[in-house]
Amino acid sequence: GIKTMALAVSVVQMLVVGLLIAPSSADKLHVTQEWDHKEILKLKPSETAAKELGDHVSAAAEVKMWEPLWPEPHRRAEHAVFALALNYDIRHFYWFVGSLRKVGFTGDIVLAVNQKISKPLEIFLKQNKVIAYPLFVKCKSKLQCVIEQWFTPIDGTLPMAIIRHYLYLSWLQHYSEESLISVLDFRDTVFQSDPFLYLEHELQQGSTTELWLSGEHMPYKRIRNCVFNSGWIRDCYGREEAQQYGADPVICSGSIFGTKRGLKVFETRLLEEVSKKRCHEHFVESDQGYTNILFHSGALANAGIKAQLDPRGVGPVNTIGAFGGKRHGYYVGSDILKSMRDEEGYVLNCPVHVKPEFQQCSLEAKPGSPCLADNDAAANFRDCKDTTRSPVVHQWDRHAGDLGKFIEKFIACKTNCINTTTTLP
Repeated sequence: GIKTMALAVSVVQMLVVGLLIAPSSADKLHVTQEWDHKEILKLKPSETAAKELGDHVSAAAEVKMWEPLWPEPHRRAEHAVFALALNYDIRHFYWFVGSLRKVGFTGDIVLAVNQKISKPLEIFLKQNKVIAYPLFVKCKSKLQCVIEQWFTPIDGTLPMAIIRHYLYLSWLQHYSEESLISVLDFRDTVFQSDPFLYLEHELQQGSTTELWLSGEHMPYKRIRNCVFNSGWIRDCYGREEAQQYGADPVICSGSIFGTKRGLKVFETRLLEEVSKKRCHEHFVESDQGYTNILFHSGALANAGIKAQLDPRGVGPVNTIGAFGGKRHGYYVGSDILKSMRDEEGYVLNCPVHVKPEFQQCSLEAKPGSPCLADNDAAANFRDCKDTTRSPVVHQWDRHAGDLGKFIEKFIACKTNCINTTTTLP
């Protein structure tokens, strides 16, 4: 039936007429809500932030989601790549979807996209067998999004970075316990080979890992060295926690692989933290603070899964953004990236040759910068020996001047990119 619902947040209550179309409980279907979004988004995120999120985790894990933009079935036995792909132009799809199909990945690609997309993009996604779910949101910023179609009634706004995790938890329903799943940042990720081949090899060698996390480059990216990552933890968990985990490596929330069970436990625990801490009420839009706390505190281990943190240079993902930063005071010359590319231009896990200056602070390092304070530049690349091509390159756009033309010519794909040497099941 149709009924009017009032929001729990009094400041929003006067502004919203919630038109809730709710199914019977036995159907476990999604709900639609009609919001006066223009009025809501005039307010501060702290005034409109969703508060009662307790039942949203179980709803996302169980409720039948709305239909994709066109019929493209999930294939239960396959591996899958999940991503949020909202408000990007078609080039980003050539980089992400195109490169993934080009390297021979035959599993499912599942994306959340705009409700209306261009005809050329629709043709491209259909050609490449993408399962594309429309996301019914209206956003003032990344921090403040009104959700019009959801798994259960919601009483306020959420950040986009958190919304995606409810989607991922829902999509997991479609896959088997043998499936491997990845959740990846869409905008700045490209593929040089099929990353699941790396994981399959690890499992064949006897690995019992259920969740693969990717660290950013050490020693550059300790949590305390990054104003963003330390800020996300400090502004939500507190200064004590930020200090406690400050020396630990930054874990990227946009480069995660797992078994179905491993990823389900991770997403569940992350969203339980969202319900408990509600960092989005404190102007923290990111999911990365939650991810780092869950691993470094031992919460994921306590939840009963084996989570593995691969340092940069190891594992399926090579996150290269730190080589373009300056605040940390470590050496960031373009010759680092040049030394991490082979003769054809592909990005390697580790430098072929480590120059002496790579293991020194930058000549422009400011007094008190992490490199000078920690005096650990000599450790840079010391244990990085693998000079094979990285399956996944993340944060490549921080080096668009060096990598852009190569990616356009050799990595991206703009038509039917399904590799002719492989066949989709």
